[in-house]
Amino acid sequence: MVVCLDADSGETLWEHRYDWPYETAGIYPGPRATPTLSDGRLYFASPYGLVGCLTLAGQSVWSVNVFERFGRKDAGFGYSCSPVVADGKVLLPIGEPGASLVALDARTGQTVWQVGDDKASYVPALPITVAGHRQVIGLLENVLVCHDLATGKRLWRKELSNGYDEHSAWPIYSEPYLWITAPFRSGSRLLKLTGGENASFENVWQSPLLSNDVASSVLIDGDLFGFDLRDAQSKAHRASRGMFRCLDFLTGQERWNTDKVGHATIVVADGKLILFNDQGEVI
Repeated sequence: MVVCLDADSGETLWEHRYDWPYETAGIYPGPRATPTLSDGRLYFASPYGLVGCLTLAGQSVWSVNVFERFGRKDAGFGYSCSPVVADGKVLLPIGEPGASLVALDARTGQTVWQVGDDKASYVPALPITVAGHRQVIGLLENVLVCHDLATGKRLWRKELSNGYDEHSAWPIYSEPYLWITAPFRSGSRLLKLTGGENASFENVWQSPLLSNDVASSVLIDGDLFGFDLRDAQSKAHRASRGMFRCLDFLTGQERWNTDKVGHATIVVADGKLILFNDQGEVI
């Protein structure tokens, strides 16, 4: 369900049921995509590939199963990409031939464009602006791609890996720099982007530090903060091994690290990093 609560009392205001629960008896039950608010509408994605649009009163405007529309067969851990709305379009990685990335009309759910043949992973699409040029970044299973946001035209493509790979942590963009990370001890890297018809990128730095898996890093005043996972992947049966680190965004140099935090998600507020780790601790 999509559920709306009163923020002051916790009272349920409305519920919108869209499907049966996902893998309730499994080790990774869903859903795991965050709903998106845009222009008075609420957009959601289910592990089964259903993408929907609701009013703020919980009434359905439209819905579409993107697996059925674009022919996706394997959901892996379930569809996990939060809908991203930009310039009147709902941007979604799908990862099928002819539909690596797609854009739906935010008002109707109709397909605006579908492009690419690369397999997708679990990272939502990232709309960015480079020198006034609107682009969309796709961090897919084995490649990083950039497309024109209005037309879907591919601007550039960078190969990252071969075979099975996962990307779950969001890229970080601070114009004109794009930072990406990956699990499996892949580390992270910074690119400098250009816009226009000949949009491209250049490598700034690459480091073995700050491999993110399911917990994304954050950028604050020129510093990257996040958990550097040193296991192959996050673990379900014990705390994940690694270090919480701070890196300089433009150089990749480490400022400090600590083993006291653990694998944690991050919310930034009031000049603090508010962390929730895989042992259930709030820090």
